[in-house]
Amino acid sequence: KDQSRPSSTKPTKQRPAGIGFQLTCHMNNPEREAKHSSISIKSCVQCTSRSLVHHPLKIWLLSYVVILLITIIGFFTDSYSLTEPSTFEWAIPNGRGAEEFEAYQDAEDLAVDFPLERQQAFTFNGGASFWLTFDLERQEDIFTPENVQSMCQVEQNFLTIREYQDVCILQSDTRICKEAEDTITFLFYGSGANSSCPLLSAASVDETSTRLYNDYLSSDPAVSEPAAFFLDVFTPDRTPTFTVKTRSRIELGTPVKHF
Repeated sequence: KDQSRPSSTKPTKQRPAGIGFQLTCHMNNPEREAKHSSISIKSCVQCTSRSLVHHPLKIWLLSYVVILLITIIGFFTDSYSLTEPSTFEWAIPNGRGAEEFEAYQDAEDLAVDFPLERQQAFTFNGGASFWLTFDLERQEDIFTPENVQSMCQVEQNFLTIREYQDVCILQSDTRICKEAEDTITFLFYGSGANSSCPLLSAASVDETSTRLYNDYLSSDPAVSEPAAFFLDVFTPDRTPTFTVKTRSRIELGTPVKHF
């Protein structure tokens, strides 16, 4: 009798001959990869820090060698070169101030044989000027401390704007505006007046206006004519002498020669 056990009907898998490795597949774990990346960066930073602390000379020499190699390679490959000396060595400004300065320098170069000045501009009826007329509209002397201060402030609104610097009469061979002398500011506050126009004392205003009236009544045209500029035509007919109107003139200039 055959004592052997019956063979199983379940098929048996045969391992292919000649294959000596096992292929293993697994799903990626984002949290594990992020943690591993963080540990790697931290280890790298720690390693670098230890190297800088324990081997500073080696790190310095290595950096020096790298920079030297880059310099040599760039020199022989003509990758860079020194710039030519100029006014704008490291930067090329393009703002309005830089453009105006360059234009001014060009004008100086072109006007070597001429003084650098801005002459008064002329129109069909005479010199170009900005006129201001002040009328009190009542029969009283217009020259009071409060009125003089107000007229000065009106003039300063024009004299202190940025655009006035482009059209003012220049002082000889300078870029500074010449003082406007035919103004209430110059008449009562004098040269180099404070643009804030402080309130003057009554004594100071009376002194200036009295001198102005006396000059107007002078028989010398060289004295009376400049004074007459600030007074109305009926001033000598009033007793005491005073004016209810006055005016200012600010001369405007042409562009600089060869500008």
